[in-house]
Amino acid sequence: MPQSVGGQGEGACFVDDVGVGGEFVHEQIGLVVLAVGFTLLALAAGSATPGTNWLSFLPGVVVGGLGMGLTVAPLAQLTLEKVPARHAASGSGLFNTIAQLGASVGVALFGTVFFAQLSTHAGEPTGGCATAFTATIWGSLLLLAITFAVSFLLPRKEAVSTPA
Repeated sequence: MPQSVGGQGEGACFVDDVGVGGEFVHEQIGLVVLAVGFTLLALAAGSATPGTNWLSFLPGVVVGGLGMGLTVAPLAQLTLEKVPARHAASGSGLFNTIAQLGASVGVALFGTVFFAQLSTHAGEPTGGCATAFTATIWGSLLLLAITFAVSFLLPRKEAVSTPA
């Protein structure tokens, strides 16, 4: 819930361009904020014990939600802005299909990592959950770093001059 609320609230505030450094700045800032949230989660999980309170994870969830809002909220606009109106339904359908496919592959990939780590570290005090969660988050951070680097290769819009 905190991630959803944080993500929607923050994303709604930054749908327009931030105005510094290029047109993908808010997505890139979102990736960095999401990485900070994931790091907070990994650190909380790394020090977790069976008695760890859920509030230990709340900062990472909220910061991660803010990063998701900055990254995901403008994706549809960014992806579909050059699709002609007559193809809007097809473009939207393709966008949603690819988003769902990506989510499914991500869940399968990181679920495999999580359960492989869980079975390997089952004898730990947390039953391996802390180690498995931490490994999964670090893997997610690696993909976020790659996504951040690749975001600089996205094509830029041509500069539009406005009459004075």
